[in-house]
Amino acid sequence: MNKYQIIHDELLKKINDGKYPEDAKLPSDFALMNRYHVARETSRKAVAMLVDEGYVMRIKGRGTFVINQNRYSFPISHVESYRELAARLNLNERTQLDAISDKDVPLVFDYGEQKSPYRQQKSYVFDIWIMNLLSLTGIMF
Repeated sequence: MNKYQIIHDELLKKINDGKYPEDAKLPSDFALMNRYHVARETSRKAVAMLVDEGYVMRIKGRGTFVINQNRYSFPISHVESYRELAARLNLNERTQLDAISDKDVPLVFDYGEQKSPYRQQKSYVFDIWIMNLLSLTGIMF
């Protein structure tokens, strides 16, 4: 077994056992280097695996924190459709088509003085959820 896998497995066990509860800060890369006698890249790879699996979140300049997997489970390292995500999170999601009409659709669009079409603002179910996640990372719009 690779050293990074050993570090990953031990950190994951401590997270699952509650030694590192939600919002707890994990040891720094330097601390992991000293504890396991490995190179920095090895400790970073172990933590990166935890990030990819959704157990922790790295915040630049602040550290690595354990997150609630149920709250912040969002596919990062693989492709997952919105329907698959909604089903996995047990969201009451449905798509409803209100109407289809080709009435009053011009053959050529004239934008007048505007050089390009305007973009319509759309709202999605995850808007509030994403804003909460971004506020935790310190990213503001």
